Parts: sequence; C-alpha cells; structure tokens
Amino acid sequence: MSDAIRAIERLQPGVEGHRGARVLFGPLVPAHLLKMAGLAALVTVTVMAAQYLLFLLQLRLEYPYSF
Repeated sequence: MSDAIRAIERLQPGVEGHRGARVLFGPLVPAHLLKMAGLAALVTVTVMAAQYLLFLLQLRLEYPYSF
C-alpha cells in the first residue's frame, strides 16, 4: 500500500522531478518550460494588442472624420 501512495505522491503537481527540477502534471512538463510558454503567450498577446492599437491610430490619422 505504501508503494502505491508513494507513486501517487510522485504524480502530484509541484513535486520535484528526477533531476530536482520542479514538474507539473506529473513528470510530463518541467515547470520552467511552462513558465517560458506562459511568458511567450503574454508577450504575443501584448504585441498583438499594440499592433491593433497602432492600426486604429493609423485609421484615425487617415480618415479623421469617419469616427
């Protein structure tokens, strides 16, 4: 029974992997990769929002009386 409990505890989110790296979702995804993916998504959304605002500004400058 204790072997089964230890196996389940190893699959808990946030436990340390075999090299000491923190892992989430069991041993599948190291935490630093998830952190980097989240950072990349945040940067992507920020850049897209800035491009959209620049597009709106360009429209406003091109057609000042259409709004």
